[in-house]
Amino acid sequence: MKKSLVVAALIFGASSLFALSIDEASVKPVVTGYKTNQKIAVPMTFKEAKFSFKATSGSVKEVLEGATALIDLNKVDTNKNPLRDKNMRDKFFAKLNSKEAKALINAVEGDDKAGKLKTTITFNGIQRDVEMGYVVENGKLVAKTSIDIKDYKATAAFDAFRTDTTIKGLHGNNTWSEVEIGFEVNVK
Repeated sequence: MKKSLVVAALIFGASSLFALSIDEASVKPVVTGYKTNQKIAVPMTFKEAKFSFKATSGSVKEVLEGATALIDLNKVDTNKNPLRDKNMRDKFFAKLNSKEAKALINAVEGDDKAGKLKTTITFNGIQRDVEMGYVVENGKLVAKTSIDIKDYKATAAFDAFRTDTTIKGLHGNNTWSEVEIGFEVNVK
């Protein structure tokens, strides 16, 4: 009996060493667009994004598999730059078929330090399956991938944005359709 309790305690203790807890209040989408021939990064997030997790503690797989996100594109935040926010909202997002983006994590492959997320992204009303890489380090879980917004039938909106006189000037006549998307969340 004592031996069984010791074995159970060791198993529980060992599994606890590899578990993580997420701080749901800290989760946020992270997006990076690019401008100019030098491919200067333009980071942004969204003030209204609803994330739902199946669990807030456990393995990465237990926490992330089945997680969803719903993002209001009209609530863009380009790092406290109201003019840039307005340009993104009025000259790009307003021209899309849908004013929200969605994500669903279908599967997690990896361990509690790094791996891949099989994810379905819905943008402009178009669904695509993408693979996101993730890492857990320095108290954060960060997941990201690159997409081409033209793959989401957003070419007309993108072309209207990149050829806008103001945007052309600000972007040195080069706005990239490649965008890095993902999320980050504090972990313990």
